[in-house]
Amino acid sequence: MQAPDGTGYLVPMPERDAYLRRGYRVIEPQVKTAVIPAPAPAPVVTSGLVAVNKCSLKELVDLPQLGAAAAKKVVNLRPHQDIASLIEKVPSIDWVSIADRLSFEE
Repeated sequence: MQAPDGTGYLVPMPERDAYLRRGYRVIEPQVKTAVIPAPAPAPVVTSGLVAVNKCSLKELVDLPQLGAAAAKKVVNLRPHQDIASLIEKVPSIDWVSIADRLSFEE
């Protein structure tokens, strides 16, 4: 409850009516809400295509869907001639969805 002078008090329910007659007001509980941050956007390769046969491990890991283990596999199984070669050697990745970001120059 809140007194006429603005001071807040906890009042037992049986005494509530008496305090209301004296000018006290009921204070509605403040509900605090949590702000949930939006998920981070997927990394975007801005410098053009990633040369699968020349790029660093970090450049591969920065591609969407590619974790460190798959990137190491790609590096260890070089050279790759085309997207079919990647699909055959590392089938756990959806290479077709990121094919437009890859080049196969040597």
